[in-house]
Amino acid sequence: MSTNVLVMQEVGARDQDLLELLQTEGHQAHTIGLQEAVGRLRVIPPDLAILSLRHLGPNTHSLCQKLARRTKGLIVPLLLLTETCYEQGLPRECDACLVRPLPLWQVAAVINILLQNRGAQILAGGGVRLRVDSHEVYSCDTGCHLSPREFRLLETLMRHPGEVLTRRFLMREVWDTDFVQDTRTLDVHMHWLRRKIEPDPSRPTYLRTVRGVGYHFVPGWSEL
Repeated sequence: MSTNVLVMQEVGARDQDLLELLQTEGHQAHTIGLQEAVGRLRVIPPDLAILSLRHLGPNTHSLCQKLARRTKGLIVPLLLLTETCYEQGLPRECDACLVRPLPLWQVAAVINILLQNRGAQILAGGGVRLRVDSHEVYSCDTGCHLSPREFRLLETLMRHPGEVLTRRFLMREVWDTDFVQDTRTLDVHMHWLRRKIEPDPSRPTYLRTVRGVGYHFVPGWSEL
């Protein structure tokens, strides 16, 4: 059964590569202008909503907030595709944000994970499975015992597949603080988490470091 994907674009834009990718992956893609996006989501909820913008501007965050409120209520994942970052950074309201150019198979990997995880209590990526309701985590079908903080850290990363999350964002989401002068707590928990879910903690497959920025969860792209 094919899935319906709504691609929201600026007036006059046509992301041909994205549309061809969705068609190749077996999805039914529909395009719509930004002015009609919120109303369309209310009338005909898709399985996935993609906001495709060439450049992020001062109004991008408010637009993402409106779309996120609508998509969350309908249990529709929201993916932002853009070509440039804005000085305020990438919006956190979206389920995933990708900055192009990117290989199409990476975009396809994130789309498939968002569709697989939509409305579910199970997050999955590569060999990692996380059950939100029961706080169970499996790596390569082996159960992993995580502390509450480790679980929250992994859940936060997995809810943003492929997206680099800054240290400030992770400290706020996991420890509920904006204090980032000392992030050794974050680094220690990441070290513990890698020891529990990575096949080889010295060469992380899923939990990657982006020096000077933060961390991101790589959903098994190397396996594609």
